[in-house]
Formats: sequence, C-alpha cells, structure tokens
Amino acid sequence: MQAYPSVRLFFLSVAGILLGKAFPAYAEIYLYIAVGLGGLSFAFATFELFRRRDDFQAVWSLGYIFSVIFAFAGMFSWQETRIPQNSILHYLNDEYWVKGKILGKPKVSDKYAYWDMEVRQIIVGIDTLAASGTLRVSQSSPNKLDLTLREGELVWAFGKLKLPESAQNKDEIDFAKYLSSTGIYAELKSYGDGNLEQLNETEYSIFDTFLTKPIYDFIAQSIEYLIPTGDEKSFIQALLLGDKSGLSDEVKLAFQRTGTFHVLAISGLHIGLFVLILSALSQRFK
Repeated sequence: MQAYPSVRLFFLSVAGILLGKAFPAYAEIYLYIAVGLGGLSFAFATFELFRRRDDFQAVWSLGYIFSVIFAFAGMFSWQETRIPQNSILHYLNDEYWVKGKILGKPKVSDKYAYWDMEVRQIIVGIDTLAASGTLRVSQSSPNKLDLTLREGELVWAFGKLKLPESAQNKDEIDFAKYLSSTGIYAELKSYGDGNLEQLNETEYSIFDTFLTKPIYDFIAQSIEYLIPTGDEKSFIQALLLGDKSGLSDEVKLAFQRTGTFHVLAISGLHIGLFVLILSALSQRFK
C-alpha cells in the first residue's frame, strides 16, 4: 500500500528535527543544503515534465527527501540557537519588574514559592517594554507567604534576572541543564515581601480550556485515586503532568546520571497535544 504523503512528510520532518537537535550549531549549513537540493530537485522535475520522460525521477526524489530533512534541521536548530531581539536574556544580571503568565501548577510552601512564567513585559527604567521568553520565578521570604497562585494567571514579579546555576560536581543535579531541557534559560529570583503583584486576570487559549486542562485534571485525579502515596505516585506525576515537586533529589540525580533527565520535562500541554495527534492519526488510518 502506498504511504500517505503526509505520513512521509511527518517522518522526514522528525528526522530533520532530530538532526537539528543533535547538531544545532550548523543551522546555516542545513538551510544552504536544503535550498541547493530543493533547487536541483525542482530543476530535474521540471526538465522531466517538459521532456515527458522519467530518467531523473530517482535523482529529484532523493533531492526532495534530503532537502526536507535539512530544511527542518535548519529551522529547528535556528530556533534553538537564536536569541530574539526582545528576549528576556538581554536583561540578565540586574533587577526588574517582569509581567508574565504562570505556566503549570505553582509550587507554594510557607516561605518559598516557584513557578514557570511566560514573559510578556519588562520595566526598564521608566519604560515598559515588550519581552519574550520563559522564566523560572522563585520567591522566598523570612515571613510566611500568603499566596494563592493559579495556572494561567497574569502577574508582575520583581527580582534579579540571572542564568541558572550549573552543577559544580558530578554528584549534584545540573539545574541549568534541566531547565534548558524545558526551554527555560533564565531565572528571576527575589527575597523578601512586596515582590509580587497579582493582576486577578487569567489567560487561557481555547485549546487550553477545552482540551489541555480537562485532560490534565482528569489524569491528576486518576493518579490521586489509583496511587494515593509513595515514590511511584511522584514519578508518575512528574512523567505525565510535569509536577516534579514530589521527586527526591536522589531520583532526580539518578535521571541525570543516566542521561534521561529530559523525560521529566514533559508538561501538561504536551498531554493535550499528544492526545490530539493520536486522535488525528486514528481518524487517518481507520
């Protein structure tokens, strides 16, 4: 049975993304190769069309295959390595007020709280500027924190922007490497009171409201019912929901040593996307 063109394109794109992820420093080379092979394939295919012969079908078919692979490799590696003009990374090593949307479930204890935040704006001097990127925000206080934070809530947070710290020895968890695996390359850290302003606004997309959140909540409730306590519950929550608050440092370090730390970077958003893809594929192959 002849494969669907979309299925072939899917596997070619996956191959390209894996290539770009493995060797992200060669984005320009990938794109040049993709343009060159794409141009040659088009030229051979056009020549055959006018000559009404298929002498070069194998040549332009291979050219098309590799041009797609290198195109996706180039686009992925370029996205991974470039820093946008309004990136939050341009403001490191100083203190700012930053506005953003809370991603995932915030972790709040008596004197410490942290969450991931999708950046929207930053105050620099007297100017409020548009900004982009994702931060790990952490706040601590000598007094008890009276916070009720929600996923999707818009907040202003004040603190010092800095790069996450890397492990100093092999027995420590490489926090910077872990955060980078989730697409986070900077932290906003603050100490004391008055460093957070909640706007009492939430922002959910239609996708989040009707697909991601219901699936996330259903999985979370199922885990609570089926696995009440124990390390197994913490591991399942980390793997399926991105909730790593219950994992011990020993477990995190074990993942890092085996090179599988990235599997803990899965978030609730990926669950909805995964279900959507499975649904589309099931309809396609019925």
